[in-house]
Amino acid sequence: KGVEMGGVGMHIETHESDHHYGVNPVKVRSLIAGGTAKSSGRIEVDDVLIAVDGRPVKGLHVEDIRGLIVGKVGTPVTLQMKRPEGEGYSLTLLRSSGSSSAEQDQEVASVTAHNAALFNHVVEALRHEVLTLKGQVEGLEK
Repeated sequence: KGVEMGGVGMHIETHESDHHYGVNPVKVRSLIAGGTAKSSGRIEVDDVLIAVDGRPVKGLHVEDIRGLIVGKVGTPVTLQMKRPEGEGYSLTLLRSSGSSSAEQDQEVASVTAHNAALFNHVVEALRHEVLTLKGQVEGLEK
């Protein structure tokens, strides 16, 4: 059996620059029931993630940050956080398998829905272009 991997049970997302949070903050979007982030009672939605195990996350992609947080189940990970009001705090959580498959399913569903919406937008834009070009060609043929 391979090594079981797990996280702390929190969804994160990056945001545009914001006067409360600074440049492209990485905010907690939600906490997963059964995850150590939620059971710690310290992390709240909209808190900003500053660093994982001492490594600043500013400028990293969400997938890369997730890669820093996820690790072997039962091992510690230290998160440096900041409240929206600016109060900083640090906590060490144990990685757990908690609801990682449900968490991943939710993330996949979220990304899939986003990609589907983007795809539909692109298709609509291309359809409009094709109709415009068709009209121009028909105009030239007359």
